[in-house]
Amino acid sequence: MKKIAILVLFLFGVIQVSQSQIQFGIKGGINYNSDSFQEVKTDVLDGAKSKTGFHIGVLTRIKIPVIGLYVQPELVYTSLKSELSAKNSDEKASYNFQKIDIPVLLGKKFLKVAHVFIGTFFSVYC
Repeated sequence: MKKIAILVLFLFGVIQVSQSQIQFGIKGGINYNSDSFQEVKTDVLDGAKSKTGFHIGVLTRIKIPVIGLYVQPELVYTSLKSELSAKNSDEKASYNFQKIDIPVLLGKKFLKVAHVFIGTFFSVYC
């Protein structure tokens, strides 16, 4: 009985420590696509309807206490549209694409305000 009580207390302690090492979050933003920096100002002021998109996702940050790093897997949905035109023609073609990215990052927090990441990601085009 004494061994079971010690085991239960040990597992309770491990669960408490592991719960404080995991964080969840959401992310999102706007994407803007341009083939020239010179056109950006006029296009944005005109509404940029043909070149904008968005991304939205969720993330989990799991701290690795012994080495001070964390693993951050994410799931991000991206939608982007753009418009192309040929140089010697007035014809325009537009395209829309959606994709799901799954980045897996290894990170470190510096000075309590900055994060540095390294990692890879997988993409699936919808």
